[in-house]
Amino acid sequence: MKEAELRVLDRSSHPKTRDARILCLRDKTIHNDVLTVSTLNSFQQISSTVPQKGELRITTEFGKMVVSPNEICQGMKFSVSIEEPSRGYVLEIFDGHFQLPNLGPIGSNGLAQPRDFLTPMAKFEDIEADFAVVSKFQGQLFQATQGHSPFDVVAWHGNYVPYKYDLAKFVVINSVSFDHCVSLIARIRCASTYMEMKINLWDPSIFTVLTCPSTKPGVAIADFVIFPPRWSVQQHTFRPPYYH
Repeated sequence: MKEAELRVLDRSSHPKTRDARILCLRDKTIHNDVLTVSTLNSFQQISSTVPQKGELRITTEFGKMVVSPNEICQGMKFSVSIEEPSRGYVLEIFDGHFQLPNLGPIGSNGLAQPRDFLTPMAKFEDIEADFAVVSKFQGQLFQATQGHSPFDVVAWHGNYVPYKYDLAKFVVINSVSFDHCVSLIARIRCASTYMEMKINLWDPSIFTVLTCPSTKPGVAIADFVIFPPRWSVQQHTFRPPYYH
């Protein structure tokens, strides 16, 4: 029997309230290959996966993706298979969805570029077998069985689809003279020593890859933020942390 584990690390509010500040961060340790007949579906939350160790082979309704460490992905109905022990994080958002941040004075080019987000090609499965579909609603898991593969989408069009993004393609913006031009943030370590999550702050960060805005202007439910390798003119200076 192949095993996988999802463990809650942090949360805000409760999925039943559908609050604009709901955040669940889960540590995912996959010991062996996950059963391909098990499929996860969500009616309520948007999940983004950040692998830290090991390569994930993700099958979705829209096609297949191979996601490696330093890449992030977002899926819908999906299953995961692996070839080696793997570990990573899953961020669940119960209201809204991730989008690119407003660039403001940065201009049209900078941070994460839309062209670098990859979507899968349709690859349907014509399989008549018993599949277990696990759905999550209001924090509880429900399981149903069906007699054919759930990955039977022959073709698709539109932009509300699974995707992945290589963090190495992030265009870093920084000061070239003095001082810090990044907002002060509360930190939750994620996936590696230079990836972090920014939660419920007023000012956007120049290191924001994706943001999930709330109904309050300037306040995000969650931002996915990275601090990649870069030249810095502020070395050996003090940046006080955000009050949290």
